[in-house]
Amino acid sequence: MGYRDAVLHIADLPALAAAMAAIDPSAVVEGRFNLDTTPAVTRGAAALVYVRMTEGQAAQWRGTPGVTILAEALYGPNAADAIYDAIWSDPAALALYRAV
Repeated sequence: MGYRDAVLHIADLPALAAAMAAIDPSAVVEGRFNLDTTPAVTRGAAALVYVRMTEGQAAQWRGTPGVTILAEALYGPNAADAIYDAIWSDPAALALYRAV
């Protein structure tokens, strides 16, 4: 099973956490998503989070309203560099990133 690293932009973190917990209480543990993540950076309700996820989880996040995957790469030694290079190269992704 391969893993992907990504930076997610979440438009309304409290609303998303509440919706996910209502569907699956194990999805949110102590206020955090049950994923391998760094702590979220927030501004108001919006958040950025660096995650490591399976291909299946990536597919779920791609289809989640209010969540934008700003950039992603296969997990490995240069994943973070590839992700941030992609964000800096994409004006729309960079605007969301800078907004938080």
